[in-house]
Amino acid sequence: MTGSPRTPWFWTWGWPGVHGLLAAAAGARRVYLVEPEPVLRIAMEIAQANGLQDRVVALQGE
Repeated sequence: MTGSPRTPWFWTWGWPGVHGLLAAAAGARRVYLVEPEPVLRIAMEIAQANGLQDRVVALQGE
């Protein structure tokens, strides 16, 4: 993990799938999120909470 002990992980790495979720919210027909499995679950929860699950395809990366 990078950053100082007081730096939250999301400031260093970014929110899970944020660019893909923003693209879907902006009207993209289909967005592919390629994230590690734990992050992917969070990103899909965010997509579902915002009604974007029909536009977001989740692919597990390394």
